[in-house]
Amino acid sequence: MIKSLDGLNSLVLFLGLTWFSIWGVSYLHIDSLPIPDYWRAIVYHFTCGVLWYLSIRLFVPRVRGRFIWRMSSKTLLVGLFVIAFFDSPNFQDAPWSNYSIQTIASALFFALGIGFNEDLFSRGLIFGLFEKYGYGVAALISSIHFGMLHLTNYFWGGQSFSYTAGQMVNAGAFGFLCAGLMIFSGSIWLPVLLHGLSDFPLQLQPLHEFTAQVKGGSDWPAILIQAAIYIAAGAILLYWRNEKARGRFLSIASHFGLIESTA
Repeated sequence: MIKSLDGLNSLVLFLGLTWFSIWGVSYLHIDSLPIPDYWRAIVYHFTCGVLWYLSIRLFVPRVRGRFIWRMSSKTLLVGLFVIAFFDSPNFQDAPWSNYSIQTIASALFFALGIGFNEDLFSRGLIFGLFEKYGYGVAALISSIHFGMLHLTNYFWGGQSFSYTAGQMVNAGAFGFLCAGLMIFSGSIWLPVLLHGLSDFPLQLQPLHEFTAQVKGGSDWPAILIQAAIYIAAGAILLYWRNEKARGRFLSIASHFGLIESTA
């Protein structure tokens, strides 16, 4: 177990882990397993999640505390409200009636696997590497990094550059929201749930619609508005336990008439 990492070691490890997450995992040859492609993807995500957990134990062991469920019922309710607020719009247009319960359950399991993989890597491992510089720095670096990782979808996922660019911005902002939710709740499991449920309805999207979408362009006004909301909510969650920061948030909300003044 490595007790601490200096700046240079953190940077080297950051680059090494990035390489491994993009190319190194392929050496496990999960794609050659004698199972359907869909289940290969599920095995891939959960295998990666386990690898990231083991890496957390080795390189940033202090992060392990976020795997233990310690939050109060009030914190849990606020966290679940955040998840419902941001994920419920994705559920409205999903074609639920077109699929069996078994297919829907498989899609949910697959989506939670994505959250397990990507949040243990980005919110667990990468955030943990830079946490010593402060929550804000760690959230910013891990979120930008998370957004940039989606560039692989352009090179190997068959997506257009325009769509991928919008996806990178959206993912980076969403990553900041997830980081805020993790620090607010003290648990990595709520971001995993937020992320998994966010991707869940997308697994039920008809293939022809998905293909047309990812090969098209990006709706930049909508993306930038959504990104701004993600970042604002993430910042509030990230700093809510800081009394001065909380006071600023409440003052701004009161100024715009969002809450009653407490003065």
